[in-house]
Amino acid sequence: MKANETVTLNITNEATLIPHNLVIEAPEADIHIKVDVSAGKNASVALTPAKTGSYEMSCAKKPPFGKSHKEKGMHGILEVTP
Repeated sequence: MKANETVTLNITNEATLIPHNLVIEAPEADIHIKVDVSAGKNASVALTPAKTGSYEMSCAKKPPFGKSHKEKGMHGILEVTP
C-alpha cells in the first residue's frame, strides 16, 4: 500500500470455532490496529500509514496451552511504499 493513502482491509475468519484477530502496531507510521474477528465472521478496518516501511501484522491470540497463533505462522508483513 502507499503512504498517506487510506486503504480498507477486509478480514475473514474462516475457522468454525476459533476466534482470531489482526494486530498491526507501528506508532512510527501512525498505525494502531487491533481487530477481533469471531469464528466464521468478517470485519473491516481502514488505515492510513504515515510513513513508508515494512510493518509486522499478526494474530495475537494465544490459547491457555500451546503455541500462540503467531508462533503457528499467522503473521506477515505490511509493505508501505512512497
